Amino acid sequence: MDKSELPEASLTFFPEGGNLVAGLESRVAYELRGENGLFGEEKVTILEDGVKLLETAPQHLGKGSFIFTPKAGAKYRAEVTMTDSKGKQKKHRFELPEIEPEGAVMRVSENGDRITVNIADNFAKPLELGFVVLHRGMMGFYKKFTTDRENSFSFAKDSLREGVNRAVLFVDNNTPLAERHFFVMHDSLMQSDHGTVKLNVTANGTNPNDLSLSPHQKVTVRVSREDGKPITEESNLSLAVSDAIGKQTTSYSHNLYTYLLLGSELKGYLPDAAQYFDPDNKNRKEQLELVMLTHGWTSYDWSMLARPVIEDIQPIERGITIKGKFFLKTRNKNIGNYGKANLVPQKNTLTRFDIATDGKNVQTSTFRTDSTGSFVLETDDFYGTRVASLKPQTAMRQGKNIAYQFALDRYYSPEFRLYDYWENHLGKPMSKSQSDSLVKMNPFEFMRLQRRNMSSIQDLRTARCASTTSMSGSMRRT
Repeated sequence: MDKSELPEASLTFFPEGGNLVAGLESRVAYELRGENGLFGEEKVTILEDGVKLLETAPQHLGKGSFIFTPKAGAKYRAEVTMTDSKGKQKKHRFELPEIEPEGAVMRVSENGDRITVNIADNFAKPLELGFVVLHRGMMGFYKKFTTDRENSFSFAKDSLREGVNRAVLFVDNNTPLAERHFFVMHDSLMQSDHGTVKLNVTANGTNPNDLSLSPHQKVTVRVSREDGKPITEESNLSLAVSDAIGKQTTSYSHNLYTYLLLGSELKGYLPDAAQYFDPDNKNRKEQLELVMLTHGWTSYDWSMLARPVIEDIQPIERGITIKGKFFLKTRNKNIGNYGKANLVPQKNTLTRFDIATDGKNVQTSTFRTDSTGSFVLETDDFYGTRVASLKPQTAMRQGKNIAYQFALDRYYSPEFRLYDYWENHLGKPMSKSQSDSLVKMNPFEFMRLQRRNMSSIQDLRTARCASTTSMSGSMRRT
């Protein structure tokens, strides 16, 4: 993608629960990015029908939130003035999500040792609703109630498993109305009721961080619970061992704790995820809440997912599936387009498919194309190579300027995409005044550098960037 095509700014909104509903107070999270994908820090102005309604500013990695009550029929827009790398200021305008005329808004908050849920609705008549909290498919809390404009209830935080939990509000026919991800972090990890405890790990009888080894020396690792209780066969443990030489301190900063409890449950990339579990970070809960409101936000059409009958879009394959289209190809005789080919889909056309089953026999089948000229057919699975042919069941007139053509669907590798800023820039989050560069390097040269036990973190970081450039440059369609 040409640099001139890159957006100078982007502002994305994430209404808590999924949607804005007319007349119901809503919390809206947002993420602001500026030039080159850097997180923005500029103030954001929200306007209602062109009149200033409120002003807000990002609090963490371009993320922030505000509370307002949308009105039916009103138009809401956001304005932000960004400064580019050349010092030039420009005002950008963004539209807020559409406002639903009817629905429910869900607010989830943590108050001490309890989780509080507030649900507001504007339904014309009372409805039976259900509320459930799920953790990786396991139910942690359930409640059924009747709408009464405002409903509020709470439950003990200790009743939920640690990590990302999903709150879902749905009507009595199991059609979800709103969804919200929130993170449960227990103050004490030593309570076995939470399924998470602190461990003591020693290597050859000492702290692994202080261990000095000779090449190929045997290492005995012992793991025990800090609370003195035994580790049983039912214990669920994860352990990673790596060489301290060449250890990188980068913006990726993931460990088993951040991956298993946070990163694996959310969309997108989280720079320096370990900061949300750092006891020295006094704002970690507020920052993690913004991460849940943005990276955990979903916009699925739940009414489609909850349907009792799901459309069979991709049937189970019992052999080799062949997909394509049948066209009639003609030459254009109009002035200005003379000689160019016209492709006319042949709909509802009886077509014949022949495939050789062995050296002597041929298997024949017929089918009709659909209203768009497309077709899907299956043949028995086989190994090796076989000759097959497609042709109209009824002979069609062909000549110099007219012919029929079958176009088979091709399967390509994933579409090319623009790398996220943090995928190309290692290290702590960078400000706008900082810069970096990528050095192209042969992968074999990178491997030789690794074997030399590079003396500085900067050398390793440069090699990592070089390896990324070399790999991305080799992508191609097949």
